[in-house]
Amino acid sequence: WLLLIALAPGQLPWPRLGSAILVLASLLLAAISLPTYYNDPTVRDNYAGVAAYIAATADAQQDLVILDAPGQQEVWRYYDPGIPILPLPQQRPADMATTIQMLRETTATRRNLYALFWATDEADPQRIVERWLDQQAFKGLERWQGNLRFVIYTMANQLSCTPPATTSEVRWGDQIALTAMCRAQGQQAITAGEAVILGLRWQATAEIAARYKVSVQLLNERNLIVEQHDGEPVGGSRPTDSWRVGETIRDNHGIVLPIGTPPGNYRLIVALYEQTTGARLPVMGEGLPMGRDYLEVGTVQVVLPQQPLPATLVPVQYSINRQLGPLYFVGYGAHRQGFTDTPLTPVAPGDPVEFTFVWQAPTPLPADWPATMAVSLTLGQQQITFAPAGDEYPTGEWSPGQLLRYSVLLPYDGTERRPRLQIGDATMMLKPLPTQ
Repeated sequence: WLLLIALAPGQLPWPRLGSAILVLASLLLAAISLPTYYNDPTVRDNYAGVAAYIAATADAQQDLVILDAPGQQEVWRYYDPGIPILPLPQQRPADMATTIQMLRETTATRRNLYALFWATDEADPQRIVERWLDQQAFKGLERWQGNLRFVIYTMANQLSCTPPATTSEVRWGDQIALTAMCRAQGQQAITAGEAVILGLRWQATAEIAARYKVSVQLLNERNLIVEQHDGEPVGGSRPTDSWRVGETIRDNHGIVLPIGTPPGNYRLIVALYEQTTGARLPVMGEGLPMGRDYLEVGTVQVVLPQQPLPATLVPVQYSINRQLGPLYFVGYGAHRQGFTDTPLTPVAPGDPVEFTFVWQAPTPLPADWPATMAVSLTLGQQQITFAPAGDEYPTGEWSPGQLLRYSVLLPYDGTERRPRLQIGDATMMLKPLPTQ
């Protein structure tokens, strides 16, 4: 259900005056259209919201917009934030060799690729553009904006690959082996909005009849998912039932870090699950605990962005936009745990409910701004108290105007559908949870 999350450069250049006016206009339009789009599934083709996000996060020197349908150039020209574009295929029917050569040449020096797919069955029925991107780049965010599909890829020309364990491979069930993991060289820390890239090298050790999905997850200190990338291997172009025994499958994944993610260290894990039942495969390897169904692949250090981004670009399920105690409460999301994409799935007594809150610090910070702060969330007889951005990032370290998002888990006991949020003496009743 998250509408848009894009990749941000390490440092955003100041735009020229004309571009700044266009960006501001786009942001204002997005501020109006994004909440409406969230609540109205009949809204179509949200080019305005996509353009606003790209305008605020992309770097014209390093990034590229790829248009993949006839007529998109005319529509995009209306919102164009000044990032270079590559319209493909450039002839109908598409010539595969020419299209791939143009992709290779144009993306060779680029970092982030923002692909806008529309009417793909007619525009590129062979999926030449998307298949090449899935194989050569790291696919991160993928979101539908009406009939427009917005996908963000990251290019990584220098990867460092190492065995996943001292035994040189890790087994998933009795048919799949992970032989190597690849990370971008020099990627020591990332900022909210950038992508964590992970290359996985798989091999089938026996014939595979089932189709499994790969889940790459970034977890916070509460073991809650900050962001994840799920999909069949190689962007869906190499499902596991197509693997040949002994063949190496080069499977690239990108996790786009949500804007507002607090700085700190996060765990990165990988799991494989059957796409129909959701059942995970057990992981076996030297030094791994018995019965584990995921593999720890490292930690990710998140640092603060150099330029704050507008609150209008942070997607929320419920917009609040009002003061709650010393904090500005941008909005929140609430859903049964594991049902991020279907947040209105009913909850039953005993179900854990995941809440994600988005806050903004005041500008300037007042003289009595507290070094620490506690938020209380009550649901029926259940209650949790937490720091608004987690214990590792207390309010005393916040910057003026900083956006922060944080998730907590609370069980639903069936006695009360409406959660209550409290900071000091300020309280707010939240929307009732959907129940069975």
